[in-house]
Amino acid sequence: MIKSNIIPRRTSRRPTLSAIASRIGCSKAVVSTVLNNAKGNTIVSDALRKRVEDTAREIGYVPNFASRCLARKSTRMLGVYIPPGIWTGVGMMYEGRIIRGIERTCQERNYELLLINASGSRNADNCVRKIEEQQVDGILLVHARSNTLGLQQILEATNKIVAVDYNEPEPSSLNAVSFDNTAAVNMAVEHLVELGHKRIMYVGPSTMEPSPDDLSRRNAFNSAIRHFNLPLIEKPSAGKTSIYGGAIQSAVDFSISLGNGMPTAFVTYNDLLAVDLMHRLTDKGIDVPGKVSVIGIDDSPFCTIARPQLTSVRHPLELMGQQAVLMLLELMEKESMDIADGDRTGKRTLFSPELVVRGTTGKAIS
Repeated sequence: MIKSNIIPRRTSRRPTLSAIASRIGCSKAVVSTVLNNAKGNTIVSDALRKRVEDTAREIGYVPNFASRCLARKSTRMLGVYIPPGIWTGVGMMYEGRIIRGIERTCQERNYELLLINASGSRNADNCVRKIEEQQVDGILLVHARSNTLGLQQILEATNKIVAVDYNEPEPSSLNAVSFDNTAAVNMAVEHLVELGHKRIMYVGPSTMEPSPDDLSRRNAFNSAIRHFNLPLIEKPSAGKTSIYGGAIQSAVDFSISLGNGMPTAFVTYNDLLAVDLMHRLTDKGIDVPGKVSVIGIDDSPFCTIARPQLTSVRHPLELMGQQAVLMLLELMEKESMDIADGDRTGKRTLFSPELVVRGTTGKAIS
């Protein structure tokens, strides 16, 4: 007997809405209303709804995704778009923390996520195409800036869009969840002043082409220093430096060159810079916090890994991601109900910082 290697095709048909309706003795419209959340004029009693659901389970019915989308006029899918740029993508810590918050809230609200630009390398055309093809109900922008290429194109494609951690005033029509950079820096400087520090220096990622957030934090630092009538310690610009290492080493070398006028405390743009600064100071034999205090901004996982653990100002990225989803769902609900007030000014939600004191800040040593 010759054995065949051909695997026979399955002949069992997938359970359908019609099969459920036939078993119960009701219309297909009733079954669709129950299982697909279809919007229409069909009214279903609680008892009949239970019979439909029980029968669907018995015969192993699995809703068809495309059919459900058509029935409820919604994909139950939100898109996350990360504009192309250096050090961007879902694998980065910054984006990862935001997306964790987004994902958690989507799960709670029975929505799925579509990562439109996971590597942060593709332009906005891909995002616009997903919107025009109605593959997503709304868009969450992560790591966007006012000069992001294609931003206006996305805004013209849909008004169901919310940017996360977007801290710029333009475009005014963009809905956004923002962070109070000024309050964060003020909080850091006030903490150091309370510890008796009078020579405090800000360290950013580069001396040229600062990001909007870096510029905002630097300006806030300068204002705080003036408020407390302290000397402003700034390293002379020496041209463009690398994003992290070069800027930190340059700041350390400059600080040491000041001799007795060396800063007794540093506020850094973020935690990664703060940890790098700590290492380079230690390499020079400068104890943290024995001789110099260091405080970062973000309250990232770097803080508890560092030794001593890093004092930081909390930047609640996960919570901001959650809030962005809630804002987007509210926008979508208003549009589905055709609620419009005619005001094209975007809604902004501002998150406040929180100081987390750990082991890298101590009293100033005279």
